[in-house]
Amino acid sequence: TKKFKKSLGEDIKSFSTNFKRKNPIRRSIFLVKNVKKGERLNLNNIFFSRPGFGITPDQFYRYKNKKFKQDFKKNKMIKPTDLFIK
Repeated sequence: TKKFKKSLGEDIKSFSTNFKRKNPIRRSIFLVKNVKKGERLNLNNIFFSRPGFGITPDQFYRYKNKKFKQDFKKNKMIKPTDLFIK
């Protein structure tokens, strides 16, 4: 019975001190359609998908209405370097 209780573990679970929190937002902005240089970034030409290495959904309004630096094909992940930023 002692072995049984020991196998169940402790009642209180805790994280170790070196536990790193995962990035809560793992999605990025991708293009729904082809865009031309000078077009603006808006909700009509994007969708959010994984992986999260580009502009994240919570950063969208920072980059909304910014112009594209060049032509891009659909399904491309958008990064801040793809946009004109003042």
